[in-house]
Amino acid sequence: MRGRKPKLESRGSEIYARLAAWREANEASRPPLRALARELGTSHQLLGFYLGRLDKWQIEQYHRRAEEIRQRATAENRAMTSTEECEVRVLERAAVECLLDSTIRKNLKQIELDAKDGHLGPMQFQFLRLAARHGYPKAQQVLHECGRSAIRERKFAAR
Repeated sequence: MRGRKPKLESRGSEIYARLAAWREANEASRPPLRALARELGTSHQLLGFYLGRLDKWQIEQYHRRAEEIRQRATAENRAMTSTEECEVRVLERAAVECLLDSTIRKNLKQIELDAKDGHLGPMQFQFLRLAARHGYPKAQQVLHECGRSAIRERKFAAR
């Protein structure tokens, strides 16, 4: 049989869930992506594909769960309870935080490339400082590297 698998046969949700747990683990202690691929019985290339779309999937899952709560209350012909309202707010906030986190990580990748070329502007430094203050280790690492290269440049200029 050729073509795409029916949605019921797809392992996408299982793979996304495992990737989400994998990404949440400390970078130093988590297994390589290839090892996770072997464990799941799939290819490294396919995991890379799913990893690139993980943020979008997580956001959709948060929205889907919030909508299920709303629909359940509507189907029962009642208003949402305060607990349900709180849960919906938490899910929607998690979706927004996931979107922001994804955007920050993408910007950090681009800034890291610019830093290697030595073309960082003042707004990029400001972004790095803010991201570092909020606990993004990649931002802290890039700032540290930029600081080291700036010190080297000052030593060369002084000679």
